[in-house]
Amino acid sequence: MYAGFNAGINYSKINYENTPTKLLLSYQLAFDLEYFFLKIESFHFSLLSGLYYESRRLEESTFNNDLITYNFHYITLPFKFRYTIDRIAENTYSNIQWGGFLSSKIDSDNSHGNRSNISDFNYGILFGANVAYFFENDKYIFIEYNFQFGISELINESKKIGTFSHVFNIGYKFEL
Repeated sequence: MYAGFNAGINYSKINYENTPTKLLLSYQLAFDLEYFFLKIESFHFSLLSGLYYESRRLEESTFNNDLITYNFHYITLPFKFRYTIDRIAENTYSNIQWGGFLSSKIDSDNSHGNRSNISDFNYGILFGANVAYFFENDKYIFIEYNFQFGISELINESKKIGTFSHVFNIGYKFEL
């Protein structure tokens, strides 16, 4: 089993039907655990989970061209399965990953002060890729990209709202 830390940036967006929104930059910090189910030469299959702190900024333009800014702070629990596709070079592996996530809002604010309509939970699916470099048998660094699609209703009063994010991370893991 491996434990590790990672930090990254995310580009997030509220996905409205017929309403323009912006893709905005924010950040995340994480601690996670990885358990290898199967590890034979270059074939690795693992399960990952952990706790992620995610800050997300979302802006939308109203019909009057007013700008509404939402700032969300989430604790996220992802569940990812990772499969090693190929050994790129000695000690370097490329991986694909897929799974889901559950996020709980710990704080939020917006430019209009209306917080009651923002849902406390978000959940969805994720897909991604990762490149890991083992610099010792029991330690590695990695870079990864995840696409996250939130399926829950983000704002309670509206029915056709979802979120999506592009997440880029860099991290370090060590064997327990």
